[in-house]
Formats: sequence, structure tokens, C-alpha cells
Amino acid sequence: MFLQKILCTLNKITNGCDILKSQKVIVGLASILLLSGCATYQKINTADSRELSNELKDQFDDIKKIKLQMHRHGGIEWNITWRNPPSEEESFEVFHLIRDYINSEDFEQNILEDTFIEAYQSDTLRDPDVRINFDMNNDKKFDRQFTSFYNELTKYRIWYYSEDYISNGVLIENN
Repeated sequence: MFLQKILCTLNKITNGCDILKSQKVIVGLASILLLSGCATYQKINTADSRELSNELKDQFDDIKKIKLQMHRHGGIEWNITWRNPPSEEESFEVFHLIRDYINSEDFEQNILEDTFIEAYQSDTLRDPDVRINFDMNNDKKFDRQFTSFYNELTKYRIWYYSEDYISNGVLIENN
């Protein structure tokens, strides 16, 4: 009954009495609200993250772009676009450099405390998942992914590797 009243009001607003038209308007508005709330990313731009990005670009000529971002429901992501596909060795070198930073006090203070937690103001989101994504051929699709899910004992020391971006991948590190 309540929905019917809303639809009738929308019909008056849209100058029609076609309920289907009003339903489309409601679905459209709900979709916009849902999508805008779920897919919001915020760029992370700290002095030490910029320094790491510059070091990586200096060390690996084929890195085209590095984007560090966070979002409430998915955590923190490094998205690295390559001009030419890196070797497996280069991929793992980049991974190890970023992983070492993630396990540093600088990351905990500057990214987790001062940036992520400050932005989302919630203890329940204190320890986000971390992903390092590679677009290896500049086609805007991730080809390799390294993922760590935080836990109290190991922090970000357990890592998974995936080449399909769908699964969590296979365990590659557990220090």
C-alpha cells in the first residue's frame, strides 16, 4: 500500500498514470544511490607512498602508472599499470618492495592510522585487506594480484597470488 502511494505520487510528478514508468524511475534512482555509495574510492597520497611510487618507477622503466587507493568495503589497493608485461621476477620484486612497506611502521602510521581510519572513522574497519594489482599490458584489466588479509597474529605477513583476479589465489608467503 505504501509503495502504491509513492508510485501514485511519482505518477503525478511525471504527468502520467503509468505505474510501470514510475517503477522505472524508482529503480533508476535506487540504482544510482546504490552504485554511488558502494564504489567510492579515495586516493591515498602521503609523502612516503609517493616516495615508494617514485622509487618503483625509477627502478622499473616499464611501470606506466601507480595508483594507491582505498575504499570502505574492500580495503587498500595498489594498482600498477605496466607499458610492457613484466617478467615473473620483476613482478615479485615489485611485490616484495610494496610488501616490505606494508609491514613497516610508516604504513601503519601514515596509511592505516592517519589516512584509512581517519577517513572512515571506525574501529571495525581498522585492518583492511591489502591488494597489489598488476595490469600487465595496459588494457585496464588486472592480470596478477597479490592479496593479504589482516589478522592479529600475522598482520600482513600471509600473502596469496592470483592470475585470474577472481579467486583469492594460492598461498605464496606465510612468515
